[in-house]
Parts: sequence; C-alpha cells; structure tokens
Amino acid sequence: MQSAETQITDFVRNSIFTLKDLNAFISNFNYGYAEQKDKPVFSDDDLNNPYENLGQTADQVWLLSHLFLFFAEPFSHHCPKVWEVLLQGRIT
Repeated sequence: MQSAETQITDFVRNSIFTLKDLNAFISNFNYGYAEQKDKPVFSDDDLNNPYENLGQTADQVWLLSHLFLFFAEPFSHHCPKVWEVLLQGRIT
C-alpha cells in the first residue's frame, strides 16, 4: 500500500485534484482546538520527491491521514479501486 504522501502526489500529477484544492480544504476544515497547530500545508516543492515526508511533521501527516477521506470523497469516482483501498485502510 502506498503512503499518504505518494497517493497525494499521484492524485495531483494525474489531475484528479489540484494542490490548490487540497490546501483550500485543509484551510477551511473545522478543526478542533488541539488540531489547530497541526494543520498540514503543501507547496509545489513538497511534491518533487514523493518518497519524502512532504515537509510535514508526524502530527501533520497523522491529521491529514484522518482528514483525507473527507477531502477525497468527491473525487472518488475518478479512481474507485484506490478509493476502496483507502476506505479499507482507514484508522478507526
């Protein structure tokens, strides 16, 4: 299974969604008090090496992994097999 960083990079490179879409969702999501400081932020430079951590801390990657399904659901029809894997791999 691919890492969250690799999946995001693949989605952006395959024009499933844009980095602007992802950052807008992250900026506008209704975070709890404790999550405010861990909001991930991405730039084009972060996607240059999909095997890096996208310039995020462990807390930011953890938070993104939990939020990503909310963001990605509207795009799920573009890649239904990947969506199915994401749903099965979610942390409950």
